[in-house]
Amino acid sequence: MWILAYFTHDGEPALGLSPVVTIRDVETGNIVISGASMAEKGDGFYGYYFTSFNFEQNYAVICDSITLSGVERYTYAASGEYNSVLNDIESTVGIVDLRTDLLRKIQTNRLELFDGDIDNWILYDDDGTTPLLTFSVSDKDGNIIVQCPNTPSKRSHAKGLAISGSGTPEIYMRKSVYDPDNNGYVNAAETITDGVYTSTAIQVKNAVDKSHSSYQLGTKFVTESGIADGRVLIYNSSLDRLVYSTVSGIVASGVSDHSKLTGLLADDHPQYILVDGTRAFTGEVEGIYPTKSGSLVTKQYVDDVLASSGSIRYGREHLSYNSIYTDITFNSALSSSNYSVLISLEKESPPISEFGYTITNKTVNGFRVNFSGHIDDTDYYLNWQVAASGVAQSNCISKVQDDTSPELGGDLTFNQYGVELDTTPSGNFIHGYTIGYSGQFSYVNVDWNDTGFACPLRVKTNGHFEQCTAASGVFRIPCIALALEEGTGYKKVLWNGIIRKDSWSWTPGDIIYVSTVDGALTNTKPTVSGSWVQVVGIAITSNSINFNSGLNVGYINT
Repeated sequence: MWILAYFTHDGEPALGLSPVVTIRDVETGNIVISGASMAEKGDGFYGYYFTSFNFEQNYAVICDSITLSGVERYTYAASGEYNSVLNDIESTVGIVDLRTDLLRKIQTNRLELFDGDIDNWILYDDDGTTPLLTFSVSDKDGNIIVQCPNTPSKRSHAKGLAISGSGTPEIYMRKSVYDPDNNGYVNAAETITDGVYTSTAIQVKNAVDKSHSSYQLGTKFVTESGIADGRVLIYNSSLDRLVYSTVSGIVASGVSDHSKLTGLLADDHPQYILVDGTRAFTGEVEGIYPTKSGSLVTKQYVDDVLASSGSIRYGREHLSYNSIYTDITFNSALSSSNYSVLISLEKESPPISEFGYTITNKTVNGFRVNFSGHIDDTDYYLNWQVAASGVAQSNCISKVQDDTSPELGGDLTFNQYGVELDTTPSGNFIHGYTIGYSGQFSYVNVDWNDTGFACPLRVKTNGHFEQCTAASGVFRIPCIALALEEGTGYKKVLWNGIIRKDSWSWTPGDIIYVSTVDGALTNTKPTVSGSWVQVVGIAITSNSINFNSGLNVGYINT
């Protein structure tokens, strides 16, 4: 704050002085400023800026002109409670902008406006509850004050917050800002801040415009007494309110049962696989170490299982430069040296040379790979895998039927072996009995089959098949196949082999003929003149025969 002193000499402003100021803390008696020089301001005024001024403290101030004498030498003042200050400051004191506690309280203490126009503006003392001053105020038109609900006009206590160089708290806007034309109306607003959040005047206005109480929607109040299930909010013009009511024709509805949703069969998520298998995976799918029989497993799991059973060994070896062979040693011995070896040579970067190799020195503990030349680089690797006899390796098949090419790539040689047929085959259960077969079969076009499984068939002139009969007067013979499926169309037939049908009741050793009954077999030889006789097999059990049609057909002529 500025301390200004006015000195006169013989009734005229005293110029060219070098006055000093001394300031004493009234409460402690300590001198806080001692003989500080004052600057000449002109026209007899001299000033000193009291930088450490605290408006909560009381001070005694004396300004000494030094060169003047008598009553002209000093000017002085004392700050204290407002009632004593106003009475004690002498007219000769030249102190300007001296802040008393009253000024501080007016500027900083709690101030609140209430509805009405009598003592409705109250300034509170430092405790925030004791009224200090009251004012009777009305609006600009002289009407009583009526405030909006829940939006009282008040100022909280802001003791200690001050604008630098003055006693005005920072939370207050200067009048020169909000009322620049000094007409008593607010024209503009600065940014409002509490040190954490900052808002502009327009942001505050928008927030107020959009706010509403819990019982207000927009500009209309809501009557909540009618709240109940199935009711909706409607506007009641007579009450000028929103009320809850039941409206005819409006029924709240929804779907809580998933099966009642529409579009359940639509394929709207192409990123998922389908249970019917019609959308294939587009990348590698990883499995798990399984806990259930139907789990998808990893290749590593399969390899580990085989390795743990002692059936296979595998690895990857770095080949030494200029070497001509490498020895492979198993982590654990196999049970036999009768195993097969699968190897591949890998090089990480060009140039690449080709090497032939030979496997030697096979033992239960390992083997040697001999190369056709010296390894000519440092980045060759040998990938190897061995499998004990009877265990399939990668890229190999262990059963002929595993070759799904689907045909063989060449002749199949049996050597001293043969093809074993099942003498008690079983496959399906139809019409209350079991059927089955074991032998050579294929698919043909069947035009006529009334008796179903095991119906004897002959070939027609168009290459299609139909059921046989040995009856006289009809030539639908010889039988060369038995039906393995019911009905007509492209069907499976047995050329020769074992066939079972549990509805049969043969005696083992019975000779089986084509029956004079259409599409049937019999163990009774036809005897009627004009009938045909063809042996198609022999019964090996009560419900199975060894079918071998042959082409020996006889004719009865008596």
